[in-house]
Amino acid sequence: MYNPIQSSPPPAQRKFNGDYGFSFVATADEVHAGTVIVRGKLIGVSHRNTEEGNYGTAELQGTVTVMKDVATEFEQGDVVYWNLANKLAVATSGTGVYQLGICKITPSEDSETVEVLINAVSNG
Repeated sequence: MYNPIQSSPPPAQRKFNGDYGFSFVATADEVHAGTVIVRGKLIGVSHRNTEEGNYGTAELQGTVTVMKDVATEFEQGDVVYWNLANKLAVATSGTGVYQLGICKITPSEDSETVEVLINAVSNG
C-alpha cells in the first residue's frame, strides 16, 4: 500500500493473518508501515507507521510483497532472505542476511518485487 507521507512506496506491502507479532522501538529507518524489522532471531514486518523512539508492532505471520533486484530470481516455494543493509529480498543467506520466509508466487521475469509468506518453514 502506498503511503502518501513517504516519497516512495514502503519496502513491503502487507496482508496479515491476525495479530501475531512482537513489539519494537522504532529507529529512524523503521518508522513506516511495511518495513522489515529484525531483532535478533525475530523477523517481521511493521504493522503501521511509528514515530522514531516509540513502540511499534511487527507482524510475524502473513503475506508481504517486498522489493528485490530484477536480476534475483525466485520460484514458488523458494526460501527468501532479507538483506538488511540493502533492504532487498535475496536468494542466498550470508552475513547481514536473514530468512524472511517462502516465495508464495513466482514473480514475473522483470519484477522488482516478490510475494513472501513470512516466517514460513522450508521443507528442505
